[in-house]
Amino acid sequence: LHPAVASMPPVSLLVLALVATQGRSPNWQPRYCTRVPFSVPAMSSTARDGYVLAAVGVLTRHGARAPGQKSVCWNGFDPDKITWSCQEPASSWTLDGHEFVLRYTGSPSSIGTSSSCAAGQLLDEGRKQQRALGRALRGAYVGANASVSPLFRDGVPPYGSPGLAFRSTSLERALISGQELISGFVEGSPTSDRPFEWVIGDHNQEWLFANPEACPRLRELAVQADAAYAASVRGARERRTRTALEATVGVGVLSTLRGNAALDCLMTTACQAAVDPGAKLPAALSAPLRDEAWAVMQDSEAHLLSHNDAAWSRLAMGPLASEILARARCAAAGFYGCPRLSLWSAHDTSVMPFLAAVGVHDGQWAPYAANVVVETWRAADTKHHDRPTAIVRLLYNGEDVTNRLPGCEGDGPCDFGAFEEAIVTWALEGEAWREACELQGDGNGSQVSASRSATPPAAGAAPRPGLPRVLVACLALGVGVALVVGAAVSLAPRTRMREGREERAPLNDAAVQLAVPFIRFTSPRSDAEHVAAGAVLDASSGSSEYSMPREP
Repeated sequence: LHPAVASMPPVSLLVLALVATQGRSPNWQPRYCTRVPFSVPAMSSTARDGYVLAAVGVLTRHGARAPGQKSVCWNGFDPDKITWSCQEPASSWTLDGHEFVLRYTGSPSSIGTSSSCAAGQLLDEGRKQQRALGRALRGAYVGANASVSPLFRDGVPPYGSPGLAFRSTSLERALISGQELISGFVEGSPTSDRPFEWVIGDHNQEWLFANPEACPRLRELAVQADAAYAASVRGARERRTRTALEATVGVGVLSTLRGNAALDCLMTTACQAAVDPGAKLPAALSAPLRDEAWAVMQDSEAHLLSHNDAAWSRLAMGPLASEILARARCAAAGFYGCPRLSLWSAHDTSVMPFLAAVGVHDGQWAPYAANVVVETWRAADTKHHDRPTAIVRLLYNGEDVTNRLPGCEGDGPCDFGAFEEAIVTWALEGEAWREACELQGDGNGSQVSASRSATPPAAGAAPRPGLPRVLVACLALGVGVALVVGAAVSLAPRTRMREGREERAPLNDAAVQLAVPFIRFTSPRSDAEHVAAGAVLDASSGSSEYSMPREP
């Protein structure tokens, strides 16, 4: 019997026994898996009367992916029985008249011998999800029969400025997801010899997802949220659930309820189980306990996102919000050259913090291919001063959430000014964002375990040392009328925190940065584009209850 269970009172043991033996559900299909059709709701003719659609911005999470590492999820778990299915990225290009073909030859067996995928790679199902999302967006915004409004006309290739603007992180799952989405969006449009321009940045300085490596202040804010969570009834709930899991399915990654690996053990496996008989949740895991484990994972993440007026989320998403706002302002003003469709292909750690920062996060984990759509509508006739010159509509996964924005209560779209006010105070970029990201000394950032990191630490990796405070002792002695003063000051040695870089999943870099021949990749054009958010927190022996290794 597990020691923690042996010490539990009889009533708790009874509850645990009931939870562990009731309601097994092998065909669980959670919202997280995204197996429902995508849709973009139309706007009422009354709400849109007198306005034309000027621009659309789409922030999306990648599609379904393989697990980020090979884990011992629970007693009896066998990752080699799961058949993950992925396509091999390939690309060709010409240099000085010579043709080169790039092929990835990684180690798919790193997550299971039956897998054709590398760790964290976009699954074939994930490709289909993003292609379907692109088609749904096309149905909403292209052609005379567009269900929302024709952002692009029929028969016109939507290439170049003022057409499309794309950006993604350099991770394969985000990069290919964006390409699949755009391929679905332009499906049926005339082709063009002009390539798509695609912006990616340095992964270590990327700001498309929360990146404590580029923004150290995020570490301190996470520590503060950790402490508050651990001391709350929510933290106690997590500890009870952990004990129940250990007693039911054994001590493994799932029972930690922590990080990307635990998320994969529960949710990635559950989603795969619908299409692969080799992927199964443990037979001993009851539906109530499974649902409770998932609820706790979501609750702990939601706590970080919303803690202290969403301070962590707002700081993390400052540069992204600034770019989204700049594009919307450009369209609202009617300037030439503003992209009509902007895409940011990223991660759950992009979508959820952004939603929390603007005050509309629903507390649930962003599912595969989750999408945030920002529509900017401009007045067709600006001579009417009795109505806003521009309005905004905010959608999340096909639901109109505009009225959840501060200052946007009521039905229909929101005055652009109110939307602007909800974002402008924290939409920082460039030097202003870098200054806000500096450590302030009110939280020991070194004490966050590989929390919310791009890739969980390798098994058996030794923790890195933290940075203890300098101990200073001062002694002053006065001796008689001679006023002889002696002072002894001893300084304890300062342990320097060694910044290291964790291993990354094998599909992150050059092998996939030329994944489709017709797409041209360009670097960001200014320092501000290079500023910020994507990566790795230090592992340390002083991890808090709430710290969670996370994917970007």
